[in-house]
Amino acid sequence: MTDSSDAPFDEPLDYPRYLTAKAAVDEQALSPRVWQPFVDWLRGHASEKPLRIADMGGGIGFTLLRVLAAVERPLTYFLVDASAANLARARSNLRNWAQERGFATEAHDTPITIRRPSGHATVHFCRGDAMTWRPPDGAPIHALASQALLDLLPLDRTLQHWRSLLLSDHRCYLALLFDGATVFEPPGGSLAIQQPIIDAYHRSMEARRVEGAPTGGAYCGRRVVRWLYKNNAQLFTVDSSDWSILGSTYDPLSDNESLFVQVIASFVKSEGRASEKVSSDIVNEWYDKIIDSITSDQIYFRASHLDILAALKK
Repeated sequence: MTDSSDAPFDEPLDYPRYLTAKAAVDEQALSPRVWQPFVDWLRGHASEKPLRIADMGGGIGFTLLRVLAAVERPLTYFLVDASAANLARARSNLRNWAQERGFATEAHDTPITIRRPSGHATVHFCRGDAMTWRPPDGAPIHALASQALLDLLPLDRTLQHWRSLLLSDHRCYLALLFDGATVFEPPGGSLAIQQPIIDAYHRSMEARRVEGAPTGGAYCGRRVVRWLYKNNAQLFTVDSSDWSILGSTYDPLSDNESLFVQVIASFVKSEGRASEKVSSDIVNEWYDKIIDSITSDQIYFRASHLDILAALKK
């Protein structure tokens, strides 16, 4: 689902803070049926040298920390993101993670090396474009991970580029690929009022262009599956990874959940107000009802996604 850093919010959006909230939601959503085979492959891959992993659109380091916690072997990790603020937060998160576990760290100009008994991990923080970035040393990558990114990028150009980085038949973990459904259910909600607003939101994803090319858009998950079949990739696992959040008297929203749903609602509001097919007054009334429902812990929110584990053949 779109989470563009220049998307509107009623308050100035602290994007790294939003990503922190998002990480908590993501952790509940990600499919273990896709993640565990990826981890098993990373653990079992035969390589005398450190395993090289590229994390495209790595944000504040959520996937990085999951990999480090699960894979105890020498690693060279490239966290690639276009945002300097995200990379700074990712460096801080990594240092805190290592300190909490008693691991010594070495910091050079860019990378941080975590000294673990099971094998050192050297993490490079690379500011760059996921459609063009290559490892500074030019060597191939053993595994690539990406999360909630491909709906924002042209699929063919991006996936062809990622395939060029990977050794043939090596693993590609693609998570949280938005796939066509957004649901807000406050008490007394009206589908007749809400659906045109949601439709406007999805149309905005479909209209997105990068250098003239359409992006993965509102049906990114199924489009990636289609691309993988078309390009002779090997699909190992596909599973749903929906964001599903309930606020109720018995199960109040956490601070992270509350912030996250408010931000997504603001994205929807912005696109609804920009649409000629929906009255701005109706959009504003809908948004106010959603915010009231969030603050009173009376809301159900869901957005559909797919997680995919595949091997991209040369």
